[in-house]
Amino acid sequence: MNFFDDQYRAMVATASVAAHRADYARSLEPQIRVLDLFDRKTEFLPASKASDSIYVRPGELEFYVDDPDQWIHVGRTFHPNHLQAADVRRNGYCSRSLPSGFDWKKIARTWYT
Repeated sequence: MNFFDDQYRAMVATASVAAHRADYARSLEPQIRVLDLFDRKTEFLPASKASDSIYVRPGELEFYVDDPDQWIHVGRTFHPNHLQAADVRRNGYCSRSLPSGFDWKKIARTWYT
């Protein structure tokens, strides 16, 4: 055993304790298992947007939008991805929108032909 072996062991022990603490702290965060997906009705979309979607916890739409009647329930997402879950944990909702003039068919022809 030399001095460098002792330093390496101390470094590994410290790193593993820090990683364990980070994993434990992450495990204490509430897990988001289900999100409701809503799309804005086309007659209420601004001219600059082609679509507007929002993910919220079940039953919480009215807390995050001005008029819930402008939104239509599309479905429920079980086990949302970690980015959506992080947005919902931070803001209470996760919003996605596409600008007008976005051509999905052109993009699909580019990638899938």
